[in-house]
Amino acid sequence: MKEDSTHPIIVGVGQVTHREKILGDDPSPSELAKRAIQACVTDSGCTDLLRHVDSLSVVNMFCETENPTRTLCDLLGFNPGIREYTSIGGNTPQWLVNRAADHIAGGKIDVALLAGAEALYSEDRTFDWRRTYKALEGMTRKKEIIGTTRRGFSDHEFKNGAFGATR
Repeated sequence: MKEDSTHPIIVGVGQVTHREKILGDDPSPSELAKRAIQACVTDSGCTDLLRHVDSLSVVNMFCETENPTRTLCDLLGFNPGIREYTSIGGNTPQWLVNRAADHIAGGKIDVALLAGAEALYSEDRTFDWRRTYKALEGMTRKKEIIGTTRRGFSDHEFKNGAFGATR
């Protein structure tokens, strides 16, 4: 039986959960994503995995930086040919998995890295959904953003505070 080299497989996963009890550790979303990627590399058993990555797709992280994909690449010291950042949406991570599998199966890429992070826990006291959504409105017009860019709430809901996750 001939091995199909375009059959998508998951070679590593990484997850980081930040807790309030870790005093003095207040990571940004980019730092949390970096830690999760490092855990993924360790899990894969391939220490030079990042060297093989063709495509980096980053789930929107309500991020502190203008270009989260570049920030992540700089933090990890690698430079994939494709760098993407998604719109906001709860279905986005699964959509990226399906899309990456399709691209691998179709021969467009060999290795995809999907990343993301939420640092809302550490920002709980200062996080403001209104400010964040207003700041992200301009993001929907950027051509680098992939995925559905429509807001997940109406103007009426926004005006009355009915948006974002409840706490």
